[in-house]
Amino acid sequence: MDPSSEAVFMNVYRMVEAITAAEEPVPECTEGVFVIEPCSQHYKKCVNGKEAVFTCESGLFFSEQQAGCTPAHIIPECQIKIAQPY
Repeated sequence: MDPSSEAVFMNVYRMVEAITAAEEPVPECTEGVFVIEPCSQHYKKCVNGKEAVFTCESGLFFSEQQAGCTPAHIIPECQIKIAQPY
């Protein structure tokens, strides 16, 4: 292959790689349910790469260990927050 043909080939190859990379879906989030911050009523849930934010019922806080909304006295992070007021 002569140098000019090789240069054209490499340019086309790079363009195909860029197009292919752009077509691959990139998930917006990691699958699962996650606390947004320690001892918070808010949590996020990711399903099929889509994220949504949820809020626990009044008086409950999200616990990753319990995988759901739980009373504050059961969540270690809430005990630390209560023991160290702002």
